[in-house]
Amino acid sequence: MFDITIDDISHYIYRGGWPGSLDLSKDMQLEVPKDLLESIIRRDIDEVDGIVKNKEKLMKIVKSYARNTYALAANSTIYKDQAYDVAVNPKTFDTYINSLKRLFIIEDV
Repeated sequence: MFDITIDDISHYIYRGGWPGSLDLSKDMQLEVPKDLLESIIRRDIDEVDGIVKNKEKLMKIVKSYARNTYALAANSTIYKDQAYDVAVNPKTFDTYINSLKRLFIIEDV
């Protein structure tokens, strides 16, 4: 039998399944998903639909989406959650969500 703890399981989930990361230290394995997301937001997100996006506001939406993955949160819930400080307008929010979906950063289940 395997001796796998809850901490091990959470680490496996967070690190992702990129084969190249499996030979890295545990700490470095956790950097791979963060670096990938940052790279996508810096480079790919504008190219997916040709619309230049505000990266700070986009990260607020991604963080809100992540905070709400525990439940089947509607886009309206995520919109309200990201609306602290300076919110994006609803049309921009929809555009950003669609771009994230097209890049497979988020996916409705």
